[in-house]
Amino acid sequence: CLACIPPELWTLLLAENIPLCVACDLHYCEDCDIAPERGQMLYTHAMDLAQEWTGREIRYDREIPERQSKADMALERYGRREAFGSLKNDALDVVSGRRSLKSSDALKEMYRTRERRRMQEKLKLRDGEIINPHADAGRTKRIMIPRRRMLLESIVAEGSVEDAVSLTISATDAHACIENHDCVKVCATGARSISPETGDLDFDPKYCIGCGACVNACAMGAVSLETVSARTFGLSDESQTELT
Repeated sequence: CLACIPPELWTLLLAENIPLCVACDLHYCEDCDIAPERGQMLYTHAMDLAQEWTGREIRYDREIPERQSKADMALERYGRREAFGSLKNDALDVVSGRRSLKSSDALKEMYRTRERRRMQEKLKLRDGEIINPHADAGRTKRIMIPRRRMLLESIVAEGSVEDAVSLTISATDAHACIENHDCVKVCATGARSISPETGDLDFDPKYCIGCGACVNACAMGAVSLETVSARTFGLSDESQTELT
């Protein structure tokens, strides 16, 4: 169901310059027993957000395309003489091995894997358990939710996304904070943690999902939620540093 696709995934696809066309018969949505009204609203909202964030377009077609043979497609596009010329060139590509190189799924997957690895290296995310002598049980755990990871990768692929995206994260009033780390104990993703080097409160906005648990946990009222742009992640600054 299209309603299950979050805006971050649409954004990542658009940021990677993947042309998108959604072919959907709206009668399926109207006859849906699970979410007849909410489903269409959800996927429309998700696609609208992705287009707003990236400045790129998702095409929409009410007619679901049927599978066609290459011969039929060539005849429709070129006419009989040109079609046979196109098929001849395709045959030469097959014989020479160029066709397998052009359409090799393994080759495409290699490029996708390499690009994804480049994104992850630039993000410098530290997922999982981290040895931390100042934390309980000597470990700190950080969890990157898939939707946030997709958004971060979108920013790496298309830097302009970070100015378009607004999100809610926590903020700390340094003057009111007494460093009792109550907020760290309730943080579900590890965005708030204890620094392994100094033992002080550490905060990584990339992991913060704005759940507000830290706000309720702080007896001093030092924690609040604020709306910021994705520029707060500092990914563009890191990119500039690498370039210089």
